[in-house]
Amino acid sequence: MKINEHMLIWTSASVKLMDVRHATMTSGDEPLAYRLPANGFLFAIRGSAQITLDNVEYVVNSMFVLHGGKGMSLNIQLNQDRFEYYLILYKAGFLLPASPEIRSILAAGNPLQIQYGYAPL
Repeated sequence: MKINEHMLIWTSASVKLMDVRHATMTSGDEPLAYRLPANGFLFAIRGSAQITLDNVEYVVNSMFVLHGGKGMSLNIQLNQDRFEYYLILYKAGFLLPASPEIRSILAAGNPLQIQYGYAPL
């Protein structure tokens, strides 16, 4: 998806915050295996972990953002003594009637289900 289309979708969507979770994993904790109950962002803030989201692996250090869609499988394995993160779950929808441009983008697939991860500057 083109970044301009992605920005158009986000600025047109109605977003409902479902849950905000703060978690810390420490050495000795079992790896986390979790299915996302809603779309979500994982914000890594401290430490390092190996994260797999629907079979795509990310080596995550502090200050990393990961987005996943509802139903995706999230697995976190600790790389250091500690990994701290926030998980923000949300639902998004579009008020009708949506513009023809938004309907065209949505017809190609739900862009809010796209998986991506990056380290912000």
